[in-house]
Formats: sequence, C-alpha cells, structure tokens
Amino acid sequence: MRLATVEIDGRQACVAMMADGQMLDLAAASDGADTALQAGTLQALIAGGPSAWGMARALLDRANAGELPKAVLPGGAQIVAPIPRPHKNVFCVGRNYAEHIAEGARAQNTAIAVTEVPVYFTKPPTAVIGTGAYIPYWPALSTSIDYEVELAVIIGKGGINIPRDQAMDHIFGYTILNDVTARDLQRRHGGQYFKGKGLDGF
Repeated sequence: MRLATVEIDGRQACVAMMADGQMLDLAAASDGADTALQAGTLQALIAGGPSAWGMARALLDRANAGELPKAVLPGGAQIVAPIPRPHKNVFCVGRNYAEHIAEGARAQNTAIAVTEVPVYFTKPPTAVIGTGAYIPYWPALSTSIDYEVELAVIIGKGGINIPRDQAMDHIFGYTILNDVTARDLQRRHGGQYFKGKGLDGF
C-alpha cells in the first residue's frame, strides 16, 4: 500500500494511492469508523497499529473496486512531506557505505577510515520539508551545500534495544529522504554533524 500526505483546499490529508493513480482520502472513506483514520494524518494512522492499517487496506480495496467515490480526491492535490512534523528528530546513520567514505576522503584530501561502530546524527522536525519545496540557503552561513538521496525507514511499532532478528517487525514502511548538508559547517564543527545537517529545510 502506497501512502502520502497531501494538501488540498488549505488542509492536509492522509491518502492511499489507488490503482489508477487517484488518491483516496482515508479520513473521508472511513466515515467515522476508525479514530486513527479520522485524525487524517499519516502519523495517527501509524500510531493506530495493525487494526488501523488493516482498515486502510480494506478501504483501498473497496475504492479500487469502484466503491467510495465521494472519498476520492479530485486531481491537483499537492504532495507534501509524508510526516510534516515528526514527534521526534529523524535519526540518521552516517558513513555507512564504503564508496561514500572514499568520496569524502577525496574531497577532503585526507585518509578517512571505516568506523567500527555506526555514526549517528539527527535532523530536527524543522528540517522536514515537502516534495519540490524550496530548500533554504544562506550564503553568509554556508557556501558548500550538498545533498544525498537516502532510504528512510518509518518505524511503526516502538521498542528499546530491539534484537537484530526482530528489527523488521518494527518497520511500518519506507520513503525517500533528501539529506541536505552544509559541508563547510559540518567540517568546521569536527565530528558533530548536527549543525551542518540540521538547518531548517535540510
């Protein structure tokens, strides 16, 4: 099931993508049957757990069968960030593949070794912007803006110190994330990535 958050007529809605490319407004389709869907946000749907997810799939099946025509959005809805304001920072793993480490070493003309443990950094909720949105740029602050396309994992089921063999049980889905970085700020702050990667809209 493909899900998105869209903006239409000044409001945001959580939608499921139909087989013909149209968008099903899940809140309108549920007609009060599920409070997680009625909230109209992807974050509420995720928090609703398996029962809400099952209801969303059932509604999508009905819409694809020609039912629920009133819940199908007209064309022109603008896709925004799937989760426009996450409750927590977006957690990221840096330097996690050899080719990128080698690229960084060449750019800095220095030897950079592969780390034995993961390098973590975060992006605050204010860093999140939507598809096609303008990325803020301050020439007085940085003259070396870079970007990397990343696979983002959306957590559905919470947990702490999750065993490796249970990790996949906690994944709700995936999306694409554009990791924007002010490289000069990142290098200026040494091993701390937050400043160079956590600016608004990054």
